[in-house]
This record gives sequence, structure tokens and C-alpha cells, in this order.
Amino acid sequence: MMRRAAIAVLIMLAACGPRVRTPKPLPQAADIQARLERARTHLATAEARVAVADHRGAYDAALLGIDALGERYAARFTKDDTEQHLFAATYLFDAGDVADAAAEAVGALRTRIDLATPPGAPAIETRAPGAAAPGPPRDDVTATPDATDAAPFSTADHDALGEALARLADEHREGWEPAVAWLVEHPTLSRNALRDMVDAGGSAADLAVARAALALGEIGAVDDVATLARALARGGETASSDFAQALAHHRSAEALAALIEATASPSIDVVQAAAMALATRGGTTAHATLKALLDHADVRVRYTTVVALIDLGPRPSRAELTRRKPIERDAEVRGALRKALRR
Repeated sequence: MMRRAAIAVLIMLAACGPRVRTPKPLPQAADIQARLERARTHLATAEARVAVADHRGAYDAALLGIDALGERYAARFTKDDTEQHLFAATYLFDAGDVADAAAEAVGALRTRIDLATPPGAPAIETRAPGAAAPGPPRDDVTATPDATDAAPFSTADHDALGEALARLADEHREGWEPAVAWLVEHPTLSRNALRDMVDAGGSAADLAVARAALALGEIGAVDDVATLARALARGGETASSDFAQALAHHRSAEALAALIEATASPSIDVVQAAAMALATRGGTTAHATLKALLDHADVRVRYTTVVALIDLGPRPSRAELTRRKPIERDAEVRGALRKALRR
């Protein structure tokens, strides 16, 4: 209660301070619609980060939404106190109260979006998370997603997006799996928010980020490979595996190239994750890359590579596995080699 009272005082002080106001001109409709779409995407990301208690991520996403909307978001002489709430958000953030700062920033963004939405804007029909998209299933996952969810998007669209993003953190498969399916079926609406989540990262236990990466991999847009590759390069045992598997599900040549490049990483976690992802992906190029990793200097990589080749089917690699067996000094790797050669 005391904290909320303090926030109210901050807002009142900001409102009383000296400032020069100039009336905001009415934005052009096409311009405000484009800015609204970007701002709503950032709002959905911010609300999803709040749902998993990532208050810093929510604060950052909200400020991105404020920037995307710009200064000319409302009609002239519209009553608007969001500037005071943003002042309070900045003060709270600087004071170390990130949770309340995020709440103020997200609230300010939501209000500005409401002020910017043209009166009587037509609603776009939306589907609940997990519902099937109309029309035939998409069979080309390597292409840049088509305009199934053509702009403009309604507030209901972005509410549905926020719900799906929040459900990525669900501990139960029946909660997060339909959310991933919905995000994959709505690539035009979801990709910016998914990229924001993956770029922001999180702890090793942040299931929402891992599932956001999986959705990007399933969508299969070539433009998203760089986002997944950056995330993989950050390292960390659990996170590396998640991002590498997302690249394995991304069926483009660029994703394969990113995994091959990752096998040269100085991080052993990244190399191991890339090796297992190559086994998931399969194919001649993946097989050749794995065979070369049998001679890696690190014993952990060699062991992982043998396991990956077993998963992929060791028979095409029998000659390389046989060559490596007599010169391998590590007992565990030798055991894995014997297992592979018995198949």
C-alpha cells in the first residue's frame, strides 16, 4: 500500500513540474496503423515477460513499444497522463524497483495504444491459441511465411498473441504445445515478438524462451536464422541445446550452415549442442561434419559425436568409427565407439 502511494506521489510531482506542451497533430492513418502494429507486438512481448516474472524484459519491451509508437500517437488535445507514468517508471527503475517500473511502463504503453487506436477500427477475426488455421496446411516450411495473417491487426489479434506468448511458460504440455502451434500458424503476427524473446534470452530454466525458439524454427523463415544463431552462440548447456534444436527444425540451408559454424565455437556446450542438432537434422552434409568432429581435441565433443552418429545411424560412418577406435585414449569414448560398431 505504501509503495503504491509513493508511486502516486511521483506521478503527481511529474504532472506539476514545468513543461511546455505543443498540441499533437493528428497522425496519418496509414502511419499510425503501422506504428500500432509494432507497438502492440512489443506490448504482447512485455505482457508475456511479466507472466514469467521477467520484469526487466517486460520493462525493456514496453519502452521499445513506446519508441515504436512515437510521439504523435493521439489526436490533438487528447487527455493523456502517460508521460507522468513513464517518469515514475524511470524513477522506480533507477531506484532498483524493476517490478513496479515494468508495471508503470507496460501500463503507459497500453494506454497509448488505446489512445492511438482509431475510433471504430474494424475488428479482425482471430482464432484462439491452438486452433487450426483455415485453408490447406502449409507444406513449405523453409519459405518466408506468407500473408496468412495479413495486416492490419486488431486489438483482439494482439490479445490472442499475448495469451499465446504467456502460455509458453506453462509447465504442462497441454498448455504450451497449443500455444506454440498457434504462434507457428500466425507467423506474420508472432515473429517479431518471438525474436524479441529469443534475443532477450533468460535463465537456463526459462522454458518460454526455449519454446519461442522452437516456434521460430518451426515457422522456418530464413530471416530468423540469425536470431537463433546468436542465441546459440551465447552458450550454456541447457540453452545451447534448445537453440540448436530450433535450428535443426528450421529446414533452410542457412540454418544448416549456422549449425556447422557452431561446431567451431570455443564453447564446448555450443559444439556439443550443434553436434546433437546435426544428428536430429540428418543429411549428407550433417553426417560429414559429425565425422570430422570425431577428432576434436575435447573428449566431451568426441563422446557426443559418437552418440550423435549412433542416433543418425552409424553404418555410413563405420570406416571413420573404425579408424578412430584404436587411437582413442578415453575409456568412455572407446566404449561408445564399441557400441556404435556393434550395430
